[in-house]
Amino acid sequence: MVSPLPVLKQIQCPNCGTNLNQRMYNTQTLVCPSCNSHVTFGGASGQEVSPGIRLPEAPVPIHPGDKATFDGMEYFVLGRVIYQGWDPEEPSDKWTWHEWLLGGKTGRLVWLSYSPDEGFLLSSKVRIKLPFDPRFGTTIPVDEKTNFWVKERYPARVFGAEGELTWQAKRGDQLLMVEGMSSGANYSVQFTEEELEMYRAKQVKPEELAQAFGKPEWLKQLKRQTEIKGGYRIAAMIAILMACVGFAFAAFAATTGEKVIDQKLTLSNAAETPSVIPVTFSQTGRPAVISLEVLTSLPANSVITPEIDVSIVDPDGKRTDLTTQEFWHETGFDDEGSWTDKRAKGSKHFVPNKEGTHQLEISLEDSPYPTIDVQVQVKRNEILYTWFGCYGILAALLGGGLFILGAPKFTAGAASGLLEMIGDDD
Repeated sequence: MVSPLPVLKQIQCPNCGTNLNQRMYNTQTLVCPSCNSHVTFGGASGQEVSPGIRLPEAPVPIHPGDKATFDGMEYFVLGRVIYQGWDPEEPSDKWTWHEWLLGGKTGRLVWLSYSPDEGFLLSSKVRIKLPFDPRFGTTIPVDEKTNFWVKERYPARVFGAEGELTWQAKRGDQLLMVEGMSSGANYSVQFTEEELEMYRAKQVKPEELAQAFGKPEWLKQLKRQTEIKGGYRIAAMIAILMACVGFAFAAFAATTGEKVIDQKLTLSNAAETPSVIPVTFSQTGRPAVISLEVLTSLPANSVITPEIDVSIVDPDGKRTDLTTQEFWHETGFDDEGSWTDKRAKGSKHFVPNKEGTHQLEISLEDSPYPTIDVQVQVKRNEILYTWFGCYGILAALLGGGLFILGAPKFTAGAASGLLEMIGDDD
């Protein structure tokens, strides 16, 4: 590829002797592609500033020497910097972002940046017209009429660089980043003890990025990826519709069933035989629900809590222990104040495998009172709503996952979709 920018000056790397080309008149740092040394340009020869590192591959195949056209102006990719920021309150919480320096034939410089949270931004320097301290305040003045609201303020450092840069950049140099917005525009401030710079940025869509770098294959891959994501979204809508159907059936199932028993019993600890209620089931394989509600007021914090055993005997005399229901009434205090935990109701599903009259046996095992009043209800031929509810929840979770997979990647806050598509196009 032929560079649109001529070589103004050529020097040799003081560390390894590799030829380094200066293309911008205001270049201050050249990173040697052979030994990765950061070299300050000045005078008749270069002077090594600091050793560097070989950078990992860029998240998109944009390299020094590439050309791009933004807003009708052709740019030349001069260099790339990887920054690392961290939360000053949680230093272990770190993140990185990439910035490419682009130079135009007229000498105009812009930055193309990428971060997983913000996607791609194209930034240009803003002349600072009013004094401010970037370390403090909720707003930063852009000019006499405009301020931007500070969204984030955090320390960062230069992780590494390559190519040609317009300041003396050393690996490990620290700076303060201040980011915010005003009237839909993104602003950022980079502050060191030596420099204070402000930038205005705009979002770059994936189509714009592909067109700017003259990569029609990126657009084809983007279209293919869009179609795939469209399929995910359609599947997500179908899954969510099925979830709605499942919840609707669950709501309907909760209203089914025929109440055949609604009877009050007085259970006694001293009773030698259980209380018996005859129940007739007209269909096999259809669930029945046996519900118990303690009507007697339960003493708070009793050491002994009532236990009620429920069994059923079919027409052939076969006895089945269905459940032992425990009931309680507890109170106490914690940091949030007083609390009460009470259970006075319980239920059990039963599926009869024979038609005819069954004997429902209910007995009291332990109770702080010698007798307890209990309301017993039996509903037969019920449709279990829990199955439909579980189906609805699973379908909703599936729909949510498919929706996330099909969500557009190029909104403010994400750009990994294009990175996945063009990551191998190097």
